[in-house]
Amino acid sequence: MLFFFQFMDALGEMTNSFYSWTVLEQLEKWLPTWLIKMFYPGTASKVRNGPKKLIQLVQKKIVEHRKTFNPNHKPRDIIDLYLKEKKGDQDFTDYRFACTLIFLMHDAIETTRTELKSCLFLLARHPGK
Repeated sequence: MLFFFQFMDALGEMTNSFYSWTVLEQLEKWLPTWLIKMFYPGTASKVRNGPKKLIQLVQKKIVEHRKTFNPNHKPRDIIDLYLKEKKGDQDFTDYRFACTLIFLMHDAIETTRTELKSCLFLLARHPGK
């Protein structure tokens, strides 16, 4: 459960930095770099480090699973399935798997959020039914 909360915190930081990144990207077209650094100190480093934090978190979890992995036991989760199927495949690295897992988790969270938002909207719109 702790991993989920750490993942959500890192994802929230990345989402917040994404807005800063879009603003920063537009500002870089029109303003000199020294002026951007004066008004947005540290924004560029936060934007670049957001995804790294998520990837490091998932890679740490993969390393923990690798230490306790037993191919003869029933897989605990998707990381165990990955470790079981990987064997000698050099093309699909831990980094790629971590990125894929982040996309998968983000999409699942986003789908759940959208559905809950729709349900709450319908309940608010039709309270008596």
